[in-house]
Amino acid sequence: MNSEVFNNRFYAKQVDLANTVVKSLRKEGVPSYLFGGLAVDMVIGEKKFHKDIDIFIVGYGDEMIARTHNVLLGLGLRLIGEEFIGYNQLWKEVWVFEDEEHMIGVDVFYGSFADGHLLPIPIEYHESDPIIIDVPILIYTEMIGVSALKRVHVPSAQFKMERLKKLLSRLGIPSKLKL
Repeated sequence: MNSEVFNNRFYAKQVDLANTVVKSLRKEGVPSYLFGGLAVDMVIGEKKFHKDIDIFIVGYGDEMIARTHNVLLGLGLRLIGEEFIGYNQLWKEVWVFEDEEHMIGVDVFYGSFADGHLLPIPIEYHESDPIIIDVPILIYTEMIGVSALKRVHVPSAQFKMERLKKLLSRLGIPSKLKL
């Protein structure tokens, strides 16, 4: 199998898994949104390999975490790590999904809008099946990524900036971003 076919199949599996995770969490009353690289690519129309899927859970607390864990365990994911990300006050869990063909990381971030996160305005993205992408959170997290890379003068900051510009353009938002 050539790499393009593999990447397309892997991308399709990631989109399918992201869809399943978000819909399953929401069905159980867990407010959740897809964000990060996969979400950006879905909006701007690029299909490529991502090391993980990023899910934002609105809320904290034992009950929210328990409901999230029940859903993810029920979908066959397993928890492999967790950490507190101090610079943006988020609790992060690292999950993994494995089947006979795929191993996909799923990073779950717990946050609260009271902590300064943006109020979500969900849109539905349609390719083969709707998935909820939180546009303000998506833009916010991409801007944080650009800012962090820019501070340490990493060459990938330019790449990330170009992706952010494509995202804003696709959403019809004027941009005067400069590195």
